Amino acid sequence: MDSWTNGSVSSESLSRKSSEYSFHIADTSSPLLDNAIRNIDLILSNQTKALSFITSQYRNSTWSVQNMKNSLRILNNSLKSGGKIVISGMGKSYKIASKTVATLNSLRMHSALLHPSEALHGDLGMIREDHGDSLIIISASGNSPELLQMLEHTPITVPVVLMTCNKNSILSKHPKVMSLLLAEIPSSLSETNLYGLSAPTISTTLCLTLLDAVCISLSELHINDYTTRKEVFRVYHPGGAIGIDYKLEQIKSDKQENTIEEEDLKDINHNEKDIIDGSCVDPNGKGSVSSATTTKLDDDCFDIEELILMKKVKNTKYKSIIEKFPENESDFHKLVILNDYIIIQDKENSSLLDCELVRIVIRDCESNEDDWSEAIWKIKALAHPFNLEV
Repeated sequence: MDSWTNGSVSSESLSRKSSEYSFHIADTSSPLLDNAIRNIDLILSNQTKALSFITSQYRNSTWSVQNMKNSLRILNNSLKSGGKIVISGMGKSYKIASKTVATLNSLRMHSALLHPSEALHGDLGMIREDHGDSLIIISASGNSPELLQMLEHTPITVPVVLMTCNKNSILSKHPKVMSLLLAEIPSSLSETNLYGLSAPTISTTLCLTLLDAVCISLSELHINDYTTRKEVFRVYHPGGAIGIDYKLEQIKSDKQENTIEEEDLKDINHNEKDIIDGSCVDPNGKGSVSSATTTKLDDDCFDIEELILMKKVKNTKYKSIIEKFPENESDFHKLVILNDYIIIQDKENSSLLDCELVRIVIRDCESNEDDWSEAIWKIKALAHPFNLEV
């Protein structure tokens, strides 16, 4: 087939060219794949650290907990008054918004998805202030211009909750934003510092995880009886494995009358078996994947990273062993300045602080104008178990 080139007909056929940036990999013994596996290990490790940090945040940060309580109150009262929760975001945040809307609706909490650009072309009408609607906007940076523009036209009586990773952003300080759902990321775990590019990975994981937690917590506030909540969830999941489980439970609990034909029951049991078997059968048809393989992977996880760290701690002369975390700010700052590592060794266990990472957290806290109590939990979140005798 002829194709157009610079306004003239070319005799070259239309085809996709091969990539100039990658290599053909002949088999799985390639060192390129070994390096890729190391990268996967590193990324999973960083995701785990970020999730651990946000867990510590909501256990220790009074500011974060108060904002979470206020956000849950706003959303619960919106549903109680007969309103819905409208969720909006741009780019990857829009996809997170879509998933969150689906989760809320599956739990019978009325929710709707709003694209910021479409909102300015008529879809803003889905937000009904007269019905008690509320709005969640998602922006990891907190500076999305599309959301800022949309907020200008959002009714002032509609309560707005912001899901963000940056509490000092433009949206965080917007007068229409009543509360924050904060997924804080320390500088040492930012995508740019870790991978050299700001592709949303850790930020999207944290936002999605926190919103999942909000959905489940909100469902318990909205329908506080567990049995009723469980029944509602199952009724709205007639398909898939959840639907099969629900139907089986109905059959087993119905002892007085048997309205299901024997063949139907066989089909359900057969489908359930397929689902269970499908999760553990080797796609190449070579049998089940051994649980020992999974255990081996879990046991080996991060071994290399730990060994490297142990060697660094052992080789440096700039380390201190203390019995407890210093509560005095100046005493702690002195330790951080003078050492590469701080080992906190009490009677039961010991943990390690990397002073380079601690200094980054301290600088972040200074720029965020956090007080010392806020900085303490962030620093403690960096500590991890460490059993090296030095």
